[in-house]
Amino acid sequence: MSPDLKVSFKQKELERITVDEIIAKVKKGASKYQSYKHFVSAIMRRYDQDQDGYLNFRELSDGLNYDNIQLSHQEKIVLMKHLDTDCDGVISRDEIFHALLLDGRHRRNHHFVRVNVDHLLKRIKQGAERFKSLDDFVKFLFEKLDTDGSGSLSFNELSVGLTNMGIEISNKEKHALMKKLDDDADGEISYDEFHRGLSEAGKFKQPTHVNPSQNLNVDHALKKIAIGAEQYKCLEDYIITLFKKFDVNKDGALSFKELREGLNSLNVHLADNEIHALFHKVDADRDGEITLEELYNAVLSKEKYFKSPKIG
Repeated sequence: MSPDLKVSFKQKELERITVDEIIAKVKKGASKYQSYKHFVSAIMRRYDQDQDGYLNFRELSDGLNYDNIQLSHQEKIVLMKHLDTDCDGVISRDEIFHALLLDGRHRRNHHFVRVNVDHLLKRIKQGAERFKSLDDFVKFLFEKLDTDGSGSLSFNELSVGLTNMGIEISNKEKHALMKKLDDDADGEISYDEFHRGLSEAGKFKQPTHVNPSQNLNVDHALKKIAIGAEQYKCLEDYIITLFKKFDVNKDGALSFKELREGLNSLNVHLADNEIHALFHKVDADRDGEITLEELYNAVLSKEKYFKSPKIG
């Protein structure tokens, strides 16, 4: 190994150790709460001064000072960099939750961190403020991005267009955005798909009616899933192992198919309409996917059916 590579490796290793120590300091506050869900909610309430649902560096710094978590300015920068997994300059609730839940043993599994496509769409949508209506903005933006005038956007047009708008995101995020907008999966984004994606950004989908008898089977399925936690020293280890097993394509979120096949692997057999009801219950933000936090919260709600492990 060359001297330069040795220095680079040593620097990254020291940074990892520093991050683990910083996260450990923050996690001490979790002991006063029932779960990480409640702890993260409390952090967001205290730290998010402008109530926009995200923490910038100043809010993070002020919040840590308020909680008497003594970190140097450099350590705060390291923490901000570590928490801001999508590199958009702010920290979301999901990013905090994942950082606390995934300790040093699991942090190398980057597929747990899901791309927040809705947040990306809201960033793009911010430009609509200069237009009379959202329709005018979408029409203007689509024509600007559609450089070849074909009436649809290719991945390259979307990618280059975002860069030209000053929205610097990773390749993984670009692909996630493309997948979200391309409803018919034909490899291109039509005007209607683009308009629909921006119109729905930031909107919470109202729950649909679920048959009460399906709810009974949903609860039964969650109980069977929850019981498996008894074999692990803490609930976090169980959920991480379970999520990793279910998340076949490693995109950081569970689809309906992945949930169904995952349940079958646990010998939890449900009819499709019952799995739909379970998916609907666990998918708290109604975005069509189940995150690690959503699965954790759903299993935690059934903790009375197993010997509740302590927060790790």
